[in-house]
Amino acid sequence: MKKNNKIIACIVIILLLFSMFLSGCFRRKTGDPETQIRSMIHDGITRSYRVHIPSTFNEYSALVFVLHGGGGTGEHTEEELTQYRFNDLAGQHGFIVVYPDGLENRWNDGRKENNPVTDVDDVGFLTTLIDTLTTEFVIDEDHVFFTGISNGGQMSYRLACERTDKITAIAPVVSSLHERLYQNCSPSTPISVFLMAGTDDPLVPFHGGKIRIFNQTFGTVIAMNETIQYWISVNNCSTTPIETTLPDTNPSDGCTVTSYEYTEGEKDSRVLYYIINGGGHTWPDGGKYLTESLVGKICYDFNACEHIWAFFQQEINS
Repeated sequence: MKKNNKIIACIVIILLLFSMFLSGCFRRKTGDPETQIRSMIHDGITRSYRVHIPSTFNEYSALVFVLHGGGGTGEHTEEELTQYRFNDLAGQHGFIVVYPDGLENRWNDGRKENNPVTDVDDVGFLTTLIDTLTTEFVIDEDHVFFTGISNGGQMSYRLACERTDKITAIAPVVSSLHERLYQNCSPSTPISVFLMAGTDDPLVPFHGGKIRIFNQTFGTVIAMNETIQYWISVNNCSTTPIETTLPDTNPSDGCTVTSYEYTEGEKDSRVLYYIINGGGHTWPDGGKYLTESLVGKICYDFNACEHIWAFFQQEINS
């Protein structure tokens, strides 16, 4: 009996060691030592955020905010969705990345339908966070950027509509303008915008309509092409785009990408648009957060983080 117990104990230890080995091989790390978990009080509420400060940080570089989607968190976005890629880029180029948390895992992007945070001042929270961090790290106020997926992309739009004075450019992923924001958007100055959207997005319809998730509706969006035309008009860009087909580096993903760049906008603004043919409600070359049957295909022909940073970097250098 004792011999059997020893054998069982050995098997358990071997399995545990094997599990630890797999974790070390297939999960890059459980946390980034250069990421700090912080909080601040805004509007009487404790708000949390993560800030990645690379050892290579250069003063007067840039501040990049990455907003999670509905139901997500800053931690999940940093570690699972973008798979630390923004952190890698920050280390290479010396900028700071911020992953804030929305209350109840949502951002108050201005939609009313099924929105539990309609009374939350997220515009004020993020604006205060911009002021706090640009002061702390002595960052040029013209080098503040926002990106985000889904609800996070919608929140980026809202900031571009209401606080254009605080941000330089935005890069919403799989998000077209929702109708309520579209009707009330009034940017105070031109702002460069980089949009990427999947034609087969099952949650945010590419051609406009109701956002539907698990048989619930979360507002109505205008078509992606209308969204593009809106920002072209705001920036007074050339209406003739530079069209490029990105290399189909991963034919097995079922996606291809066409790029349209609208330039010559006021104050050197521009609009960049990636149509991901066959793409779903996903972060290109990012982590898989739900099944393909629910969110569609992930495009692996380009890495969204790399292309977003390249877009932001061009704004810095222009």
